[in-house]
Amino acid sequence: MMCMIKFKMIFQSALITSLCLLLCACRADDPETVTPEYAAQSEEPDMLPEETAKKPEQVLLEQLVDDTHDAFLVDTGGELGTLLVTAELDEETPTEDCRATIQFTVWDPYSMDEPLQTLTAGTDIFLDWSIIDANFDGYMDFACTYLRGNQPYYDHLWIWNEYDKRFDSIPEYDKISVPTLDEETETVYGFNRSSAGGTGEHSFYQWVEGKLLCMRRIDIYGIDQGDTIRMSIQDRVAGGLAEIYHEDFPSESGGWLDAEMIWYNLDYHGEPGGIYDIFQQQPVDDIHDAFLVSTGGRLGTLLVTAELAKEHKDEFGARDITFSVWNPVEMEQPIQTFSEEFMMGIAPEFHNVVDADFDGFQDFGYLFHAGNQPNYWRYWLWDEEQAQFIYYAPLGSVSSPGFDADRQIVTGWARSWAAGGIHSFYRWMDGELVLVREIDIDFTKMIVVKDLMDGHMAEVCREEWEEKDEGDVVDILRKWYDLDYCGEQAEEN
Repeated sequence: MMCMIKFKMIFQSALITSLCLLLCACRADDPETVTPEYAAQSEEPDMLPEETAKKPEQVLLEQLVDDTHDAFLVDTGGELGTLLVTAELDEETPTEDCRATIQFTVWDPYSMDEPLQTLTAGTDIFLDWSIIDANFDGYMDFACTYLRGNQPYYDHLWIWNEYDKRFDSIPEYDKISVPTLDEETETVYGFNRSSAGGTGEHSFYQWVEGKLLCMRRIDIYGIDQGDTIRMSIQDRVAGGLAEIYHEDFPSESGGWLDAEMIWYNLDYHGEPGGIYDIFQQQPVDDIHDAFLVSTGGRLGTLLVTAELAKEHKDEFGARDITFSVWNPVEMEQPIQTFSEEFMMGIAPEFHNVVDADFDGFQDFGYLFHAGNQPNYWRYWLWDEEQAQFIYYAPLGSVSSPGFDADRQIVTGWARSWAAGGIHSFYRWMDGELVLVREIDIDFTKMIVVKDLMDGHMAEVCREEWEEKDEGDVVDILRKWYDLDYCGEQAEEN
């Protein structure tokens, strides 16, 4: 019996072996049959089976991390999921404001053949970033600190754009000192302290139609040689910040510390009948406009209303706009009324409140004419002594005027064609606007620079070329934007 069982087992084993050899021989004869050894090579080379693919955390551990390199993960919460961001510090390439450049490279950790995106920014420090939902949209963003002092620090911010599948830079965030996120009110709060006594600048930013805007600023500072502390409240009104309230406190009282708290509520705009309420009552439509001008003088914030005449003055469509200036404290009649001719009509985006002559008092302009590129404005400057706005005609001849308060320069730009135009630079001298430099640039062939010398404009540079890289031309322009730069020969001397 036992012998029969052994014989049966031996026979079954031999049969199975024979069948396996026969099956292998058949597959070898079939040209469409691929052995398991080569089957793996027929798969896409960079697609690993799910159970063997590296997780983002594993890819992160493989990245270089040292004094000039770092890496981190951002779980975007979107379709692409978790992304890898590598960072590299370049101390050999400073920017205008920072000592170095930092480059962020964004990768899909499941496909590391090439990056999804490369981002660059200036920085003074390295190895300090955070993963946050800065715009409260449910997708994660990242920020990096680029400047740090004794108390304030400032961050660059990139928010995740789920639609375009990329990170977008938010330059406005760069200006917020010690940014703090309030998810409940969807507010980005900043504070720049000026003293240990609680003075400084509080700022409140919110996202409006995808843009980060400062909605309120609380500025607390000393006046009267520091004997008085003023709390100034500025709200976003008609597209810009304007002071809607201020209150003074004895410096030893500390009263502003309690008084400021109510203004942390962005739905509060002061007591009924205040400046904000008065502004809200003004009509703003196709023929009416209204805005606030925080003069910075003894009358404080003034209300300016504008009304467009119905009749055209000529065949070109010019119409008068009548401006009325009101003191919100006494609204019985305007303190000033004047009219000027305009080509563009009325719109909220046509007014510009700015310190145009850098004297510490706010002025205002209104768009006179806009073409394909150049635009021209009419400006009124606040005269503190006369307590009224004075029309200043020379500013009306500056195309696309810009006001650089840091350098005390008024700039202009008039494009002559797609690759060229004239840059102009003005300074205020004895109360008058004076042209001090003019740059005529044609990217395809030449640059001509004229400076104010002995009371008239004289050519100080002419450079021509048959072919020059656009980046090199931009570098030349950037040098001449600095009004202290007078050319290579002057630098050598």
